[in-house]
Amino acid sequence: MPDCAFTRIETKRLALRRLQARDLPDLVSYRAHPDVLPWQGWSRFAPTDAAALIAEMAWLDPDWPGRWFQIGIALKDGDRLVGDIGLFTPAADPAEARIGYTLAPDWQGRGLAREAAAGLIAYLFAARGKRRVVAGTLPGNGPSQRLLAALGFLRARSLDLDGEWGYALERPAAAKVG
Repeated sequence: MPDCAFTRIETKRLALRRLQARDLPDLVSYRAHPDVLPWQGWSRFAPTDAAALIAEMAWLDPDWPGRWFQIGIALKDGDRLVGDIGLFTPAADPAEARIGYTLAPDWQGRGLAREAAAGLIAYLFAARGKRRVVAGTLPGNGPSQRLLAALGFLRARSLDLDGEWGYALERPAAAKVG
């Protein structure tokens, strides 16, 4: 069932919401940051990239098979964008969802990525009926691997991430989200 009307998911401290035009400076700032770039699938991120992403996400269904959907991670207090979390539904297996997250360096280490991922996972199982959520991380990204383990992802398998080999952690819908 399409969800083009998707607007937000709320957690204790965060609003996971559609990206908005006012997010452009924050989005460029953290996605182009030298501490973020090595862990992502892009080599640069310019204002034109941000504007195109925001425009596309305004109309896209979050569960569109074969397309990534980026959701803004904003602080509920002040609605400031501090990151984004992506959702991908494989066309070959619409009961599966893949997630990936990016958090501004100044906001890392506060449990926000974990809170955002847990909120999105709960939405995926309850509202979208997914049976499996998979998340990838590059070798050497210990904080991301620890985050996924803390969320209850159970089994590692290799996954090709844009030419880089990483790890995917898989958790069944029955597992408790941490």
